[in-house]
Amino acid sequence: MVDIEALLNYYNEDYVLLSDVMTPVDRTRKEIEYITQILGLTPGMKVLDLGCGYGRIAQELAIAGMQVTGIDLVPTMVEKARERAAAAGLAIDYRLGDFSRLPSLGGFDAVIMWFFSFGYGDELSHLKSLRNACGALRKGGLLLFDQYNTHVLAAENYPTMVDRGDTLFIHKPRPDLEAGRWGVDRIVVRDGAITRSSFSCRCYSPPELRSMCQSSGFRLARFLSEETSSYLPESRKLVTVAMK
Repeated sequence: MVDIEALLNYYNEDYVLLSDVMTPVDRTRKEIEYITQILGLTPGMKVLDLGCGYGRIAQELAIAGMQVTGIDLVPTMVEKARERAAAAGLAIDYRLGDFSRLPSLGGFDAVIMWFFSFGYGDELSHLKSLRNACGALRKGGLLLFDQYNTHVLAAENYPTMVDRGDTLFIHKPRPDLEAGRWGVDRIVVRDGAITRSSFSCRCYSPPELRSMCQSSGFRLARFLSEETSSYLPESRKLVTVAMK
């Protein structure tokens, strides 16, 4: 089961407020170039963004000419995404929902679960997410999702701090190698009060993901990193591309 309360506490206005630090414009641009290249996206293609958040990736894909649908289970994120799309004059179909229990959707050329969008909850919910993603794709369509390499991130287990004048943000990584999970504890100090929130994602190995993809209806799965065309032990991310 997905701990929805924990996600609602973490993915809120504070998360959006820190977006310029966590996902600056240059990073987003590089990710869009990467996603577009790997999936072979061209204007007019239908893309489903699962775990779309406040629309960081979905909006850029729409600007590039794709027909985009975004789904997220956090109301604050969906509201923010709709506001941003309206301000930019973009027709993006944003919906509130849990993608382990997707409505009847189909015919998409590509499905993405990008930047902490896959791995919440238990293995059953992860399998349901993969099956639903497969069901939303046309035959030959591609699924793209990323996870962090816990072994690499564990070696960088140090807190970061962002000072926004009246608010102090502290992020403490939560690697758990035995459980194969990685997450973050966030501490917010504002007006003399301390607020704590966190998230934790399951990070699978390539053999585990290949088995899960195959049992979810995908014909094949290959693994990349953001830095090279191959996944290596020192890669910060494990990127999975699966074909229906």
